[in-house]
Amino acid sequence: IQLIIFVLGLLKLKSIKNDEGSTVMKLRLLENEENLFDTGLFVGLGGTVISLILLNVWQLKEASLVAAYASTLFGILFVAVLKIGFVRPYRNLLIREQEMIFEE
Repeated sequence: IQLIIFVLGLLKLKSIKNDEGSTVMKLRLLENEENLFDTGLFVGLGGTVISLILLNVWQLKEASLVAAYASTLFGILFVAVLKIGFVRPYRNLLIREQEMIFEE
């Protein structure tokens, strides 16, 4: 699920990049998609909660703890890579473009 969300985030970012709109509009669209870009964290936390519930209900200690930690870890990793590795550099580029337009 985490990988699917990551790919959806990359596709949305590509869609915004390929849009014909202005720099300001693209910045606003990126801001509007913050929840999509953070969805991996929400899914990771949800997986952790489900795993901990299973731990208490079915007493599956080892499997549930590993799943809980993995769910949180993958959520953090995928969101960090998406936002720091892809969204942030593109947002910086747009901000610089916007500044160049205002200076002219």
